[in-house]
Amino acid sequence: MKFYKIVKRANDLVASFLLIILLLPFMIFIILINALSIKGNPFFVQIRVGRNEKSFKICKLRTLKRSAPSNTPSENISNIKTYATKYSFFLRKTGIDEIPQLFNILIGQMSFIGPRPCLENDKKLVELRKSLGAFKERPGLTGLAQINSLNNESIESKAKYDAIYCKSISLKLDCNIFCKTIKFVFKRLRKK
Repeated sequence: MKFYKIVKRANDLVASFLLIILLLPFMIFIILINALSIKGNPFFVQIRVGRNEKSFKICKLRTLKRSAPSNTPSENISNIKTYATKYSFFLRKTGIDEIPQLFNILIGQMSFIGPRPCLENDKKLVELRKSLGAFKERPGLTGLAQINSLNNESIESKAKYDAIYCKSISLKLDCNIFCKTIKFVFKRLRKK
């Protein structure tokens, strides 16, 4: 497992660097479109909890208006459509809003696959993850909880999936999560 973690970090480093270079023109275009759409800063920065409970800043493309609650998970915002920008749902459905996190991966705060980093003020989830040992790995863009919580499962269930991932990390598991994430994104794109 230790060897795989070294390989995984090397893969994260190389893949994030190459993707940043390849996607740079696209990122600039999307950032400009997003800035014009929201008439302001196209980025959204939050404090999240990562490996070993260390806090770090995560950057995403802004998909909600500045008037939206900033430290609340989007699934907990009532009437989210009132805060949506013109391109919000497209950016979210495709995962394009997550592209700036490639920089978090490059500098080692995140991985492509791992438990999603939780909000610092989501005390219940932080405590659950802590008690289950789910902060042992770098957080990821996608993870076991995401591919198994399509029906909005409880945070207890999500924390258990995060803990299972941390105890079972392997190439096979990461490949499985990656493939299921791709299927999930395509499935989400087909929904109206």
